[in-house]
Amino acid sequence: MKHRGLSENEVLELRKKFGENALAIKEKTPLFSILFSQFKSPLIYILVVISFISLFLKEYFDLFLILAVVVLNTLMGFSQEYHVEKTLAALRKILKPKTIVIRQGERREIEVKELVPGDLVVLGSGDKVPADGNVIEGINLLVNEAILTGEEEAVGKTEKEGENAVFMGTTIIAGRGVMEISKIGKETEIGKIEQSLAGIKEKKTPIQLKLNEFSKTLAKVILVVCLFIFMAGLFHRIEIWEMFRFAIILAVAAIPEGLPIAITVILALGMRRILKRQGLVKRLISIETLGSTSVICTDKTGTLTEGNMQVVRTDFRDKKQALLGLILANDQRTNLEVAIWDYLKEKEKINPQETFDSTERVYEEPFDSEKKYMMTMNKIEGKETAFILGAPEIVLSFTGVPSEERNNILAKIEEWADDGLKVLGLARKERGDLKEKKEFS
Repeated sequence: MKHRGLSENEVLELRKKFGENALAIKEKTPLFSILFSQFKSPLIYILVVISFISLFLKEYFDLFLILAVVVLNTLMGFSQEYHVEKTLAALRKILKPKTIVIRQGERREIEVKELVPGDLVVLGSGDKVPADGNVIEGINLLVNEAILTGEEEAVGKTEKEGENAVFMGTTIIAGRGVMEISKIGKETEIGKIEQSLAGIKEKKTPIQLKLNEFSKTLAKVILVVCLFIFMAGLFHRIEIWEMFRFAIILAVAAIPEGLPIAITVILALGMRRILKRQGLVKRLISIETLGSTSVICTDKTGTLTEGNMQVVRTDFRDKKQALLGLILANDQRTNLEVAIWDYLKEKEKINPQETFDSTERVYEEPFDSEKKYMMTMNKIEGKETAFILGAPEIVLSFTGVPSEERNNILAKIEEWADDGLKVLGLARKERGDLKEKKEFS
């Protein structure tokens, strides 16, 4: 089908009306804000107050010590957070997603932010959908919408009403097509989610709450003790100014000047450890919050964090025949089948498409949730071979595996399932009556 798309004049008019196709990006944090944030601690406030008092009393050694601690603590925290801010800014410059758009009858590659409503975008396997819209042409199009729905199973998309909606941020798993954009930027579904998250107020971390409580308690205790000593001195008729000076010096001595810098050093070490594991923490104080986490809620397949499925364990009795079965009993119509296909190409270093095209499928039973398996029969080197793929306990029931070995297999299936894995069984059979699904191996 030949598509014309928008003209350049139409694009300019629509861009003036709707703006760029981009979500709200938080502006770069100014340097003075990063620097000022290092002082947001009641303990630092107390140290600053004590430093002024030390200056007033001409206790220059205490003044120098306190200021050195405050400056060193500030510089360490500022250095770590500034480095992360620079890294994030560099990433934003590098990450400029592009897409293929049809304009004036020609296909051209542009940045995603330049799209406008009405644009026609070409979609292919592995692409991210750049905006909300509708499919106007689709061939075996499968879309992973886990980012919005949490469901790992891909959804088929066609030109039919009710089956043609695609959304920004979702991933094309298989097939190809063309979509017409209807909404961009903040008006998309993912944009609405982003706006709702922007309204969440920042709360203090556990360590900030504990330091606030500790600082208040410490200030009260020091104040009471110093007042008691001051009154005791007056009771013994010691000169007022001398007792006041003594009480202040005692208060300075009671303040744990090394505590802020000790906390900063520990958090900085935690930030570096996370960085070595390919993690990037924007704020130093967030390290402690992660350490205070006792429960992490995730879904059983891990798609909440990665959004994809991978083959991570295998156990084959006959690897050559098993790999052949994984190719021939595979239509690349689901996330599971696509994951198996990728495993064959990337881990086993074979060309599954070449093998698939070289055989003839003479019979098939598609998978359904009731029988929990699928079966195909192919001509391989003049012989008809059937493969059955599905729930392992169902596949196992079609085989003549001895009871002892069957129990061992079931135990391993249970073990893998307990680890949160989705387990599949595969069996093969040459010739025979397909209606009599017995003696698979």
